[in-house]
Amino acid sequence: MASALALLLTAPVHAQHAPQAEKDRISRGAYGQGPASPPPLAYIYSAIAFHPDASDVWASNRYPSVESAIRAARDACTRVMGKGCEVEWQSNGAIAVALDNHGAIWWARDRSTRTAQRRLLDSCAKAPNPKDCTMIGVFSNSDRFRDSDGENVRHPRDMSTLRKRYGALAWMDQSSDARYWISTGHDSQQQADAAVLAKCEAARTDKGTCKVTARSGAGAIVVYANDRNPDGAAVTSNLSVELARESIDRHCKAIKASCRILQSFPVRQPGLFAYDSASKAPATALQ
Repeated sequence: MASALALLLTAPVHAQHAPQAEKDRISRGAYGQGPASPPPLAYIYSAIAFHPDASDVWASNRYPSVESAIRAARDACTRVMGKGCEVEWQSNGAIAVALDNHGAIWWARDRSTRTAQRRLLDSCAKAPNPKDCTMIGVFSNSDRFRDSDGENVRHPRDMSTLRKRYGALAWMDQSSDARYWISTGHDSQQQADAAVLAKCEAARTDKGTCKVTARSGAGAIVVYANDRNPDGAAVTSNLSVELARESIDRHCKAIKASCRILQSFPVRQPGLFAYDSASKAPATALQ
């Protein structure tokens, strides 16, 4: 009874007992009051969860609160990856997600799916050290997913390659030694870095400094030749040899050089190699 009385007291006085014709005139603004205000905007929330050792993301959509969207995405990530899942959320818009050429997750959000994707790719291209980003997807409030637990959560596409394997390449800076050392198939980037630096230091014959110059958590490390530097070789990494080739072609076209791939090292396959960039002979497997 009290709730009914409260509703009556808060209703507009002019509309409480008005006949239908009068209500029509009111709704048309016949008395200068304008049409009724639209209902308040209902906020719908989504989130993405990602892990530094995962090459894809979990996305939750169409949740009624920030907390529920975050919980759904993070719980799905944690069940697979354990501790370390990070979360970003948005309301009534979209989150665009990509992997850069080293395997790191990038994201951007906006009200518009198209603008979110454009902002993401722009941020990759305009970073201080520009990245070659490949889209994973754009996840908006309108997306509908349904997992085995009944949650509206999108899971990574390929669980067999979800967990990253890391590789690194090192060479001697300020040295006449033209050799590269490459190590692949590691559980962490730190392990890959340590493996190539140890081999480089053990082989050092002058005052050169061993440095890691290429890293990858997904895809391949690629060595290629540039006819503007015929005595050496250049290195890059990307999510696949094909993507590396496209990136090399763009770079070489921009500098008006002719380039070709000499050798690629898939980072998911364990290995330790020495490569002589002067002779450009096939790499020697060290284990």
